[in-house]
Amino acid sequence: MHKSQLFAALLLAVCLAPTGRAQYTVKHLVFQGEDSYPKAQLETVSGLKPGQHIGQTEMGTAAQRLMDTGVFGDVEVTLNGPLTGVDVIFKLKPADPATMLPVSFENIVWLTPEERQTGLTQAVPLYSERLPSAGTLQTQVQAALQQMLAAKNVKATVEVFEKPSTPTRATNAVAFKVTQPTIVLQRVRLDGVTAELAPEERTAIQSVMGTPFNEGIDNHLADTLLQAYRNAGYLDAELQDVMRLPADDGHGTVQVAIDARVAAQQPYHVTSVQWTGSDVFSADDFAKSNKLHPGDAASAAALKASYQPLLDAYLKHGYVDAAIDPQPVKDAAAHTVAYNLKVTPGAAYRVGTVTVRGLSGKAQQEFDSAWKLKSGATYDSVYALNFLRMNTALRSLQPYTGKVDTVAHPETHTVDVSITFLANNRG
Repeated sequence: MHKSQLFAALLLAVCLAPTGRAQYTVKHLVFQGEDSYPKAQLETVSGLKPGQHIGQTEMGTAAQRLMDTGVFGDVEVTLNGPLTGVDVIFKLKPADPATMLPVSFENIVWLTPEERQTGLTQAVPLYSERLPSAGTLQTQVQAALQQMLAAKNVKATVEVFEKPSTPTRATNAVAFKVTQPTIVLQRVRLDGVTAELAPEERTAIQSVMGTPFNEGIDNHLADTLLQAYRNAGYLDAELQDVMRLPADDGHGTVQVAIDARVAAQQPYHVTSVQWTGSDVFSADDFAKSNKLHPGDAASAAALKASYQPLLDAYLKHGYVDAAIDPQPVKDAAAHTVAYNLKVTPGAAYRVGTVTVRGLSGKAQQEFDSAWKLKSGATYDSVYALNFLRMNTALRSLQPYTGKVDTVAHPETHTVDVSITFLANNRG
């Protein structure tokens, strides 16, 4: 489970009597500088309420409780008014937006999205669809989900962890997932599928049967189950009346059946796909790789194939965290879409350590001579795989099969590379 670390400073400015033990009666609680959260929730987190008698300790505790959530970068407390009726004013500075991460619910199939949203809103003050990477909110959400499942007599373990960024998601994400029991997609029944797309839909559905159930931020259920529609340009196609039907098989696995209805209007067609170019990948380079042209159906597969060379170019230049946002601009009336590709490269990574296992003697010497991705070099995520596929000229390596493992270190922007060679079986 991801354990958040709280990095924040607390500034407490309180006007107290010289004894430092003066007692104030709270008249109002005032929150300034942050309007994203309801006042009632902020009051709940602070632990203070009108009519309460407080001193320096209580105000410090209230400010710290707000800081501990992780949603604020700084909290200042001041007082205004007489001892018998004081306004306690919290000046709140929002946390750095980069520390507020999107939330993903991976496989909590016993709760509908509506039940989950309502339950979390009621149980966790300051809950939203973006949670801080530090602070207490993640564990509060985890505990609330656990309680909501227990209320349904579901025995399951919910864990929280941080998902790294992906080529289509520029930031990390906070993911909540049931780790016990195992949850598997067992059956899908979709009503309303057109005869034209039915064969491709059956193929797409069959490909995920028996796999771990996941409808999180990077595995949208609709995109997975409506693959044929997405590839035919039905950008607005959606699953309606979705029912998730979990059943314990008695052997430690929950089998999930999905019943839903497909709702689709007209397919979208492309008006343009734009990449303005950069030092890493020019506009001319993109024009050569682009698979989508004006008038084409807005195929998700063709779009990905179009920007993959662009992404690969950034990966080859060490931009491990590079993410591509297609930025679609849809004209719903005309059913057309224009894509304006945006790359968020992140920092360039360099090679940390290179560890080779399974070679000795001439094979090790030949590897050392041919391997170019040395420590300190710009990391190329494609190089290692290509090296192993194209090492047929290295005769001493031919009896081996290699496997590459990498560990990225965002704090140092380095990648450690580990290559394990195993001798091929010769029967």
